[in-house]
Amino acid sequence: MLKQTLNEAELKLLKLSESGDFIEAEKVATKIIETFPDHIASWSILGVLRAQRGNLIEALDAFKIAAEIAPSDATILNNIGLTLKKMNKPGEAIDTYRKAIALSPNYIEVRCNLGALLREQGELNWAEEVLREGDRLNSDFSGLQVHLGNVMKDLGRLDEALMRYKLAVKIDPLDFEAHFNLGNLQKELGQDNEAETSLANSIAIKPDFADANYNLGRIYLERGDFEAGFRLYEWRWRIKEFTGIYLNSSKPSWTGEPNAVVYIWSEQGIGDVLLYATVLKSALDRSRSLIFSCDERLLPLFERSFPAGVNFIPQGMVVPEDSYDYQLPIGSLPRLFRKDRDSFSQGARTCLSPDPSKVLQLKKKFENFEEGPICGISWRGGKGLNARSRSINLEVLAESLSDLKFSLLSLQYDATTEELQRLKTDYGLTVNALPEVDNFADLDGLAALLSLCDHVISVDNTTAHLAGTLGVKARVLLPMSAEWLWGRGSSESYWYDSLLLYRQDKLGDWSGVLRRVKEDLEA
Repeated sequence: MLKQTLNEAELKLLKLSESGDFIEAEKVATKIIETFPDHIASWSILGVLRAQRGNLIEALDAFKIAAEIAPSDATILNNIGLTLKKMNKPGEAIDTYRKAIALSPNYIEVRCNLGALLREQGELNWAEEVLREGDRLNSDFSGLQVHLGNVMKDLGRLDEALMRYKLAVKIDPLDFEAHFNLGNLQKELGQDNEAETSLANSIAIKPDFADANYNLGRIYLERGDFEAGFRLYEWRWRIKEFTGIYLNSSKPSWTGEPNAVVYIWSEQGIGDVLLYATVLKSALDRSRSLIFSCDERLLPLFERSFPAGVNFIPQGMVVPEDSYDYQLPIGSLPRLFRKDRDSFSQGARTCLSPDPSKVLQLKKKFENFEEGPICGISWRGGKGLNARSRSINLEVLAESLSDLKFSLLSLQYDATTEELQRLKTDYGLTVNALPEVDNFADLDGLAALLSLCDHVISVDNTTAHLAGTLGVKARVLLPMSAEWLWGRGSSESYWYDSLLLYRQDKLGDWSGVLRRVKEDLEA
């Protein structure tokens, strides 16, 4: 009779867990444990339920009790490892995964978890070893192929990474993450049509997969399908890497209603805000007035440059809801006002002006430089997942310009004195810096510097965007897989009139870009 009661309780527990009624399922699991304290399944399910509710410490306690009852159960150890990872204890998680593998070498899922965590910790060779052994034991597990592809991509072995992702899709055509990773790599390799197909396949399998929708939107934007692209761009709020915080407001989102007071709020980095600031004039023309929040470093530039009707405030300042009718994040403005290529040419692509007094003041400092045209340079590509591919080594950039008789000026907002001194000591190359201007903290000063340069050369970063909004002619160096906003193939920007674009012909190879820049400067 007792066994029958247990069987019924177990069946009820499973049904509640599968239906998503976690609170009631946790109550049933607790009741079973009260009568059967060594019931492994109940302890394990209790751990899973607690983890799903975010009670990680209590979840870990439950898993550990289950492990004490069944010390040779690798599944329990895998759950402990997953929980430790969520608790930001990677070292303990790695040790636990290894114990699980020692107990069950053919347990592919735990190998995937260990390989993924080792990759996150930068232990790429170790991750490769763990995953390759899993591939030897069972090559028909799509998830393992995806994880191995991720490691190969990080190691720069892109051909094998591509092969692994394709193999994962072949093993399991319904693995939406495999299609997603394949599409991302195809995009990086310049296989745009194939990337679009792969991302669309991922979405067809899992329509609410935010990352795939967002990345597909970026492909649409890059090729000039702005209406569809900006619609999918709204998925940015649901992707893991997006750091913007959505405004907590009861006021409706602005959809272009005329003659209203609209609160436009910043959500992204400086470069993105500068980009979308080119749409502010269109927004102002449609509304009665705007309230615009932005990084304090941008306030002097914006207040000087925009007409009356825009109230600029520092980002983070609380704005009473009764002071505006509608609100909108700045990244959503183009969806309203940049629906086709013609709408860019009709908008104000140069929207900022430097401080004339700062320009005069800094111009005097240039007298201390060596003779020759002033060429401002910026070589590091900001933050984010693609920062590395957007960056170029300072010595490589400076060396490529060394025989042009330019006086090089640092426009890099995070450059250090040590970095520039090392360039001079190790390579005999001089890049000047003006101590009067902090390129990071004083964007108004950086704008003045940009306006004084005879030439500007920058990678894709804040410096490039600032040059574009100022109307300063600049040469922008782009990786092979550039951000969507730079379009596809063209040397001109539809966002900024004054920028010339130079694109890599080969992934990671800046030599062709630098050669073309030098040829144009010599012409």
